[in-house]
Amino acid sequence: MRSIVHNREVKWGLLAGWGVAIYAVVFLIWNILVIHGYVNGMLPRLALTLVLIATLIIAAYNLQLRHWYEMLPYSVGWLLIAVALDFICTVPVSGWTVWHDWSIWFGYALVVSVPLLVCHHSAKRHRKKHQAS
Repeated sequence: MRSIVHNREVKWGLLAGWGVAIYAVVFLIWNILVIHGYVNGMLPRLALTLVLIATLIIAAYNLQLRHWYEMLPYSVGWLLIAVALDFICTVPVSGWTVWHDWSIWFGYALVVSVPLLVCHHSAKRHRKKHQAS
């Protein structure tokens, strides 16, 4: 008989730890780009987007969840952590205009959507593997 788990317990340590880690990696890369004066144009934004996506993929795979509804609390939690840390770390330096930039909103959308897509891909791979055996 097949066991289907609809609601796993959220592991708050993983949610907070990965949320801060994701933010820290992107914040570090952005600051390195700023220090070296490499912030204008699309290339730095593309590099930062790729770093964000890679970090989100690593975090999502680490949780080993197969269903979007299990991942959703984590991705929304990571979004809330990112917004809070932007408020604490970025607003004092850049001001409230930080949220006028479309790229920050795009990043927030990635924080929610990429982990859900990773779960979808992981679930498809898991079904294929079990159908083949």
